[in-house]
Amino acid sequence: MKARKQSPAQAGFTLIELLVVIAIIAVLIAMRAPMHRVNRTADLMMLDPQLRSLGTQIRDFNRTVESNAEAFLLNVGDLAADATDPDTTQVDLGPLQSFCSADTQLSDLQGQVDAMLSGDTRSGNGISGGGLVQTARRALLTEAKDGLAHELPAVQKLGNLLRKKGGDVCPATIE
Repeated sequence: MKARKQSPAQAGFTLIELLVVIAIIAVLIAMRAPMHRVNRTADLMMLDPQLRSLGTQIRDFNRTVESNAEAFLLNVGDLAADATDPDTTQVDLGPLQSFCSADTQLSDLQGQVDAMLSGDTRSGNGISGGGLVQTARRALLTEAKDGLAHELPAVQKLGNLLRKKGGDVCPATIE
Protein backbone atom coordinates (compact mmCIF):
# COMPACT_ATOMS: atom_id res chain seq x y z
CA MET A 1 0.00 0.00 0.00
CA LYS A 2 1.80 3.09 -1.20
CA ALA A 3 0.72 6.63 -0.53
CA ARG A 4 -0.24 8.40 -3.74
CA LYS A 5 1.54 11.46 -5.09
CA GLN A 6 -0.77 14.37 -4.39
CA SER A 7 -0.57 18.05 -3.84
CA PRO A 8 1.17 19.06 -0.58
CA ALA A 9 -2.21 19.79 1.00
CA GLN A 10 -3.36 16.22 0.28
CA ALA A 11 -0.11 14.29 0.79
CA GLY A 12 -0.01 11.02 2.72
CA PHE A 13 -2.39 8.13 3.02
CA THR A 14 -5.92 8.34 1.73
CA LEU A 15 -8.69 7.79 4.24
CA ILE A 16 -9.43 4.39 2.67
CA GLU A 17 -5.80 3.26 3.02
CA LEU A 18 -5.74 4.38 6.64
CA LEU A 19 -9.00 2.58 7.36
CA VAL A 20 -7.67 -0.61 5.74
CA VAL A 21 -4.55 -0.58 7.93
CA ILE A 22 -6.64 0.12 11.05
CA ALA A 23 -9.06 -2.69 10.11
CA ILE A 24 -6.17 -5.12 9.61
CA ILE A 25 -4.71 -4.24 13.00
CA ALA A 26 -8.12 -4.62 14.68
CA VAL A 27 -8.65 -8.07 13.16
CA LEU A 28 -5.15 -9.19 14.17
CA ILE A 29 -5.81 -8.08 17.75
CA ALA A 30 -9.20 -9.83 17.78
CA MET A 31 -7.55 -13.09 16.71
CA ARG A 32 -5.19 -13.26 19.69
CA ALA A 33 -7.58 -14.69 22.30
CA PRO A 34 -8.97 -17.56 20.18
CA MET A 35 -5.46 -18.40 18.95
CA HIS A 36 -4.11 -18.55 22.50
CA ARG A 37 -6.89 -20.98 23.44
CA VAL A 38 -6.27 -23.14 20.37
CA ASN A 39 -2.51 -23.15 21.02
CA ARG A 40 -3.02 -24.46 24.56
CA THR A 41 -5.26 -27.21 23.21
CA ALA A 42 -2.79 -28.08 20.44
CA ASP A 43 0.01 -28.33 23.02
CA LEU A 44 -2.05 -30.85 24.98
CA MET A 45 -2.95 -32.74 21.80
CA MET A 46 0.74 -33.10 20.97
CA LEU A 47 1.22 -35.07 24.20
CA ASP A 48 -1.14 -37.79 22.93
CA PRO A 49 0.32 -40.13 20.28
CA GLN A 50 -2.99 -40.40 18.43
CA LEU A 51 -3.56 -36.61 18.34
CA ARG A 52 0.08 -35.50 17.98
CA SER A 53 0.07 -35.00 14.20
CA LEU A 54 -3.10 -32.92 14.19
CA GLY A 55 -1.96 -30.93 17.24
CA THR A 56 1.32 -30.18 15.49
CA GLN A 57 -0.47 -29.04 12.32
CA ILE A 58 -2.73 -26.73 14.33
CA ARG A 59 0.18 -25.33 16.32
CA ASP A 60 2.28 -24.80 13.15
CA PHE A 61 -0.60 -22.99 11.46
CA ASN A 62 -1.05 -20.68 14.45
CA ARG A 63 2.69 -20.04 14.75
CA THR A 64 2.80 -18.97 11.10
CA VAL A 65 -0.19 -16.69 11.59
CA GLU A 66 1.29 -15.17 14.76
CA SER A 67 4.71 -14.69 13.18
CA ASN A 68 3.30 -12.98 10.09
CA ALA A 69 0.99 -10.78 12.15
CA GLU A 70 3.89 -9.74 14.36
CA ALA A 71 6.05 -8.93 11.33
CA PHE A 72 3.29 -6.72 9.93
CA LEU A 73 2.69 -4.91 13.22
CA LEU A 74 6.42 -4.32 13.73
CA ASN A 75 6.65 -2.98 10.18
CA VAL A 76 3.81 -0.52 10.87
CA GLY A 77 5.49 0.51 14.14
CA ASP A 78 8.83 1.08 12.43
CA LEU A 79 7.12 2.95 9.63
CA ALA A 80 5.36 5.27 12.07
CA ALA A 81 8.57 5.90 14.00
CA ASP A 82 10.69 6.57 10.90
CA ALA A 83 8.16 8.35 8.67
CA THR A 84 9.41 11.73 7.47
CA ASP A 85 7.95 12.03 3.97
CA PRO A 86 4.28 11.13 3.49
CA ASP A 87 4.80 10.86 -0.29
CA THR A 88 7.20 7.93 0.10
CA THR A 89 5.61 6.22 3.11
CA GLN A 90 4.70 2.65 2.26
CA VAL A 91 3.06 -0.05 4.39
CA ASP A 92 4.33 -3.52 3.54
CA LEU A 93 1.39 -5.94 3.50
CA GLY A 94 3.66 -8.78 2.34
CA PRO A 95 3.85 -10.50 5.76
CA LEU A 96 0.07 -10.90 5.59
CA GLN A 97 0.11 -12.84 2.31
CA SER A 98 -0.39 -16.12 4.18
CA PHE A 99 -3.86 -14.87 5.17
CA CYS A 100 -4.94 -15.02 1.52
CA SER A 101 -5.37 -18.79 1.86
CA ALA A 102 -5.48 -19.16 5.65
CA ASP A 103 -9.24 -19.61 5.72
CA THR A 104 -8.90 -22.69 3.49
CA GLN A 105 -6.10 -24.11 5.67
CA LEU A 106 -8.13 -23.49 8.82
CA SER A 107 -11.20 -25.14 7.28
CA ASP A 108 -9.04 -28.17 6.40
CA LEU A 109 -7.90 -28.41 10.03
CA GLN A 110 -11.51 -28.20 11.17
CA GLY A 111 -12.35 -31.02 8.75
CA GLN A 112 -9.63 -33.20 10.26
CA VAL A 113 -10.94 -32.53 13.76
CA ASP A 114 -14.50 -33.34 12.65
CA ALA A 115 -13.32 -36.55 10.98
CA MET A 116 -11.63 -37.66 14.19
CA LEU A 117 -14.67 -36.82 16.29
CA SER A 118 -17.13 -38.63 14.05
CA GLY A 119 -14.86 -41.13 12.30
CA ASP A 120 -14.73 -44.87 12.49
CA THR A 121 -11.68 -46.08 14.42
CA ARG A 122 -11.35 -49.01 12.01
CA SER A 123 -10.70 -46.58 9.12
CA GLY A 124 -8.03 -44.76 11.11
CA ASN A 125 -10.02 -41.53 11.22
CA GLY A 126 -11.64 -41.89 14.62
CA ILE A 127 -10.32 -41.77 18.14
CA SER A 128 -9.46 -45.01 19.85
CA GLY A 129 -8.75 -45.97 23.41
CA GLY A 130 -11.11 -46.95 26.13
CA GLY A 131 -12.86 -45.12 28.90
CA LEU A 132 -11.02 -42.12 30.24
CA VAL A 133 -8.48 -41.98 27.39
CA GLN A 134 -11.18 -41.78 24.73
CA THR A 135 -13.12 -39.22 26.82
CA ALA A 136 -10.01 -37.07 27.21
CA ARG A 137 -9.25 -37.26 23.47
CA ARG A 138 -12.83 -36.35 22.63
CA ALA A 139 -12.66 -33.37 25.02
CA LEU A 140 -9.43 -32.12 23.42
CA LEU A 141 -10.84 -32.48 19.92
CA THR A 142 -14.05 -30.71 20.92
CA GLU A 143 -12.06 -27.86 22.47
CA ALA A 144 -9.92 -27.61 19.32
CA LYS A 145 -13.07 -27.58 17.17
CA ASP A 146 -14.61 -24.78 19.22
CA GLY A 147 -11.39 -22.75 19.25
CA LEU A 148 -10.88 -23.09 15.50
CA ALA A 149 -14.51 -22.07 14.95
CA HIS A 150 -13.86 -18.86 16.91
CA GLU A 151 -10.65 -18.22 14.97
CA LEU A 152 -12.15 -18.74 11.50
CA PRO A 153 -14.31 -15.57 11.20
CA ALA A 154 -11.35 -13.27 11.89
CA VAL A 155 -9.14 -15.18 9.45
CA GLN A 156 -11.89 -15.00 6.80
CA LYS A 157 -12.42 -11.29 7.42
CA LEU A 158 -8.70 -10.55 7.06
CA GLY A 159 -8.41 -12.69 3.93
CA ASN A 160 -11.40 -10.94 2.34
CA LEU A 161 -10.01 -7.53 3.27
CA LEU A 162 -6.63 -8.35 1.73
CA ARG A 163 -8.21 -9.74 -1.44
CA LYS A 164 -10.41 -6.65 -1.89
CA LYS A 165 -8.16 -3.82 -0.66
CA GLY A 166 -4.66 -5.26 -0.40
CA GLY A 167 -3.55 -4.52 -3.92
CA ASP A 168 -1.39 -7.36 -5.24
CA VAL A 169 -0.83 -9.03 -1.84
CA CYS A 170 -3.13 -11.94 -2.67
CA PRO A 171 -2.21 -13.66 -5.93
CA ALA A 172 -5.05 -13.96 -8.41
CA THR A 173 -6.94 -17.22 -8.18
CA ILE A 174 -7.72 -19.26 -11.27
CA GLU A 175 -11.39 -20.15 -11.50
